[in-house]
Amino acid sequence: METVRFYLALCRAGVPVYLSEAAALAERLAGTERIGVVPEGVTPAYCESYFPGQHIIAFMNLLEEDRERFVPLCSWQPIDEVLLDKRATT
Repeated sequence: METVRFYLALCRAGVPVYLSEAAALAERLAGTERIGVVPEGVTPAYCESYFPGQHIIAFMNLLEEDRERFVPLCSWQPIDEVLLDKRATT
């Protein structure tokens, strides 16, 4: 909300202003913004590399006490299957 207030005040004062990421801000205010959930132990900042091909600018860790509430709202990325090379075990 602070960003919106600053923007409106500058506009009303006749100051030319450009609001970067305006669409993302509108989604945030509407409650439709996608938030990237990053692994525990990862600081939730500058984590764009965890979400290739997606425009996500807000990140969070999913705390244990919040999981039941948030998991149904999440969409998950596919997990690459990891297999052992059978030749390495013989």
